[in-house]
Amino acid sequence: MTEWSCKLTTATLYTVSDYTVWLIIAVTVERYIVVCHALTARTVCRRRRALAVIAALLATFIALNLHFLWTVELSNAQVRHPATIWSLVADSRPQGDFANCQRS
Repeated sequence: MTEWSCKLTTATLYTVSDYTVWLIIAVTVERYIVVCHALTARTVCRRRRALAVIAALLATFIALNLHFLWTVELSNAQVRHPATIWSLVADSRPQGDFANCQRS
C-alpha cells in the first residue's frame, strides 16, 4: 500500500462513515415533518431541498475530513503497547493492509 492510498483511504472511510450517519438523520427529520406536520410537508419537503441537503452534507464532511491527507502516514513499525486498556485497542485494529495507516 502506498502512502497516498493510505491517506486517501483513511479520508474516504471517515467521510463516508460521517456522511451516512447524517443522511439517516436527514431522512428522519424529513419523515418527522411529513408525519407530524402533514399540512406543511408539501411546501417544506421538496426534491430540490433534499438534493441541496445531500450536497451540503457531502461537502461538509469532505471538508471536515480532508485533514487526513496531511495527518496520516504509512508506518511499517510494529508498536507494542503496555498491558493497559490501550493494548485492547491495539489488538482490535484491522489486520489487513489498512492496519499500517497511522495518524502522525
